[in-house]
Amino acid sequence: LEVVGEKSEASYRKILGQYNLDPTRFLMVGNSLRSDILPVVRIGGNGVYIPNDQTWFHENASQEEIGDLEYTELERLSQLPTYLDQFRE
Repeated sequence: LEVVGEKSEASYRKILGQYNLDPTRFLMVGNSLRSDILPVVRIGGNGVYIPNDQTWFHENASQEEIGDLEYTELERLSQLPTYLDQFRE
């Protein structure tokens, strides 16, 4: 678990580099497309977006920002354990 002040592609690359992690094996879960999900997906990671009615409007992403980036969207956090089951080795 890492807490970062600036959620950017560079900060996520730095964290992954510190732990020698392959981005394709990294999963970010969050309620902000702009800060949590899109930067991770742009560097080759995986994202699970869980929308929240209380998300700050500056965290919303336009369709232009999203483009053809792929991520998973769940309705509720309670769905996450079932989603993660598919990755068990």
